[in-house]
Amino acid sequence: MNKKKTILLLAGIFVILSVAAPLKAQQTTSDLNGTWDFFAYGYYEVFTTYCFGTITVDNSAVTGGSGNYHSAPTGFGGGLHIGEDGDITGSVFGAYDGNSFEYTILSGRLNPDADTIVASGTDQNSWMCIYYFVRVK
Repeated sequence: MNKKKTILLLAGIFVILSVAAPLKAQQTTSDLNGTWDFFAYGYYEVFTTYCFGTITVDNSAVTGGSGNYHSAPTGFGGGLHIGEDGDITGSVFGAYDGNSFEYTILSGRLNPDADTIVASGTDQNSWMCIYYFVRVK
């Protein structure tokens, strides 16, 4: 193959790969900023945990929000951290009726539109839980 055909072939491969595999946009801490509906759930033969409410995230910190842990009113705190590829870790905690709870997010993912997080982790008793966050604003 002559030099001209080789260059043309390599240029064609480059164009095909550029179209077929565009660079993925990096996700950053600012993608977490805002208000989110938060749901936590864990079901076991001997114990069920659930929590829901609205949280506010600002620069990775859960700065406020309110909801219910089981049927008791609670406020929220904690922090969420994001990797460049959208991996989420962190925690959401709160207090209710003189007690406290903490959900640790071990493995989560922010979708490309940055409006939904699905995650798994543990509660304060080391029971496995699933978490779902939906952006409100």
